[in-house]
Order: sequence, then C-alpha cells, then structure tokens
Amino acid sequence: MRFARTENSFNESTNTLTAVCGEEAEMAKMFRKDRLWAQNRRAWWKLYRVPVGIALLIVSIGLGAAGWWMYHNEPKRPVVLEAKTASVQPQAATKPAVAPQAQASPAAVVPKAKSLVTAARAAEQLNLKQEAKPRVVTHQKKVRRYVSVETHPARPRRKVRHEWRHWGAAPFAHTFADACRKALMAIDGFKKMPPQVKRHFKRVLGTSCGGGVVEWLSPATQFKEMWAGPDRTHKTPFVIEDVSVAELPVRRSPDGRRYRRGAVAETPKALKWTYEDDGTIYTLDIPYVCFNISWRSSRTTSHEQCVKISFDAPMHGHVHWGVGTKDGPLPPSACNAQRQGSGPYTSWLSQCEECKAPVGYIRNVLHDSSATVPQKFKYPVKSKKQTFRFSTAVESRVVYFCLEYHDGTSTCGVYMRPQDWKGRRHVIIDPSLWRTGHCPN
Repeated sequence: MRFARTENSFNESTNTLTAVCGEEAEMAKMFRKDRLWAQNRRAWWKLYRVPVGIALLIVSIGLGAAGWWMYHNEPKRPVVLEAKTASVQPQAATKPAVAPQAQASPAAVVPKAKSLVTAARAAEQLNLKQEAKPRVVTHQKKVRRYVSVETHPARPRRKVRHEWRHWGAAPFAHTFADACRKALMAIDGFKKMPPQVKRHFKRVLGTSCGGGVVEWLSPATQFKEMWAGPDRTHKTPFVIEDVSVAELPVRRSPDGRRYRRGAVAETPKALKWTYEDDGTIYTLDIPYVCFNISWRSSRTTSHEQCVKISFDAPMHGHVHWGVGTKDGPLPPSACNAQRQGSGPYTSWLSQCEECKAPVGYIRNVLHDSSATVPQKFKYPVKSKKQTFRFSTAVESRVVYFCLEYHDGTSTCGVYMRPQDWKGRRHVIIDPSLWRTGHCPN
C-alpha cells in the first residue's frame, strides 16, 4: 500500500515535469522564431539600406530639379490692359408693386444708373491695377538689371609686370660662351623687336658676342622681353614679357656694418649693345648672373622731329653731296647725322671744300641768284645702304647727291627740292634716278 502511493507520487511528479518542460520547449521555440525574425530583419535592412538610400536621394534630387525647372521656365503671361465698360441694358417695364404715387420718376432713374456705371468702372480699374502691379515690378527689376550692366562696364584687365627677383633660378645658359651660341636664336625669338633691329644685333653679335659694354642693371630697369628657363614648370626655354629688375636690399656691409633700410640694393652685372633707329634707342643685354638674354628700348632725349633720305651706293666708290641754300648753312641739330648700312649714326663725314657743286642749277630751283652751297661732302662707301638724317630746316633748302664708281665714272646728281618733301619724313631715292651723261651745272 505504501509502495503504491510512492509510485503514484512518482508518476504525478513525472507528469508535472513533462508539462513544465513542454511549456519551456514551446517558449524556447517561440523565442527562437522571434530571434530568427529579428535577425532576418536586420540582415534585410543591412542588405537593402544602401540602395534604398541612393534611390531616395535620386528621387529627392529629381523632385528638386523639376521644381527648379518649373519655377524658372514658367511661361510669362502677357499683361493686357483692356478697358472694360459696363453697359446698362434696357429692361422691360414691369408692373409696379406699389401705388402709382410711390413709383420713382424716369428723371430719378437716370442719375442712379450713371452712378452704378461709374462705381463699376472704378472697381474694374482698381482690380486691373492690382493684377498688373506684380508684373510692373518684375519689369522694373529687369530694366534696373540692364541699366546696371550698361552703367558699370567690366574693368579692363591690368597689365601684369613680372619682377626679376630670383636671380640664377632659371638660367637661359650656364656660361657666357653658351649664351653667345644661343644669341642668334634668342634674337629671332623676340616677338616685339623690330626686324631691322634684329638684323643689326645679329650682325654685330655673331657667335663671339664682341663689342659689348659692361653695365650694372639698376633696380626698376624695364625689359620688353627676357629669355629664361627651363625650370620646374617649363621643359624648354621661354620668353617673359614686361620684366623689371627687382630691388633686392642689402642689409649689411661685407665687414658686418648695418645699412639703413632701403639705402643699398643689389645690382646684376651685364654686357650690353645699343642701336638707335628712328629716335628710339634699343639695348640688348646679357646678364652674367644667369645669362638671360633680354632687350629694352627708350626714346631719345631730343624731341626734335627729323627727316631722312636713303639710297643705295656702289661698294668701294664715293658719295658726293651738299646742301644748297639762300639762308646760310643748316643750323646745328641732333638730327644732322648719317650712317652706312645698319650701323650707328655718326656726324657728317669728310667735308670737301674743293668739290664742285651745281650752283647754277640750285639757283634756278630756288629762284635766287645769291644761293650758294656752303656745305659739301665726299666720303668712301663701305656699305651699300646709305641713310642721311636732317632737321626740318632742310625742307626749305636743296639737297643733292652724286655717286662715283670705283673706276672713276660718276652719275648725275639727284636733287631733293623743297616741293619734293610733301610732308614725308623718310624719302627713298629710286635706283632708276641715277643717270650718267650730260649733267646740269
């Protein structure tokens, strides 16, 4: 009996444990399902959050662009101001609702209709003004914008000047001999130098760079063009325009004494060649610090206007020339000079007192029997091209030229009369004018 009770108790405990374990298993199973669903949800979000974000961004950008386009491309509705008038249509007569004595007379109806028409017109005009007001403001803004563009034009760009400050940083050549070998190429590479000046410097420099004068380039010296490089940004040599020598201050003396600020500056040493043409002095420089071949120009100090006569003369011959006048010799002037070829201008060469001059012909040209030839010259020809420069006082005189060949034969003179200038500053004598034979005396 006791054993049976114990067995029953054991069975009840086993059933209870089985029930409890079953409930826990169901709860664990449900927990696993919830956990799996949460993990699947997180995995889905991790997988699709980037494409979804990109899609949302694209949609927002598209909507913004569409709104911007619709805002800026809305068709402008023209404002048409039409005058609208209210008309009073005649109405059929109706039976009065009151006694005949209380009906208004026709004379009283007309002013009332007029007042109604006037009020309708005023209200219509007020509505039109209110509708047209925003359009008028927009039009005023546009006009104001156009006026601002016209009254405030764009400022012209300022010409940038370069400063030659880092001496030796981008040398054009490493030795003076190397610079001389590149000189002809450098002169041809200058874009602003006149062709006749290029020819002169190329002939003078050659390949030895002889005949130069040593100078020191002071600060603020202006160069038209300068060769430099190569450097870090240029693989080949290049030309810099509008370059000025920078002021590099020297603070102490070689023995350590301190200089006043701005009192002493460095100056690079250079070799220069000069050439004068038509009132302009051209200078070619080769600085020793980096051999950057450069050139500059300046006007002559004389502001006097000069006139020139040019012609070709036979080599190894002579040129006879002189000035006929009734007012005396030409006055001294900085213009009075001559040159052979492309060399420098010099004073008139070899005055010849014993040379014969065509005085009779000059007197006929000037219509004065007292005219003389006080200035006569004869010089040997060393270059084919001959150029004479005179002051404007020569325009009232007669200038003649005669050519003598190396075998002794001579040409008749070519005469430049006062009426032949015709306001010209440079006259070139045509070669066909030189003739031999019977010449005027």
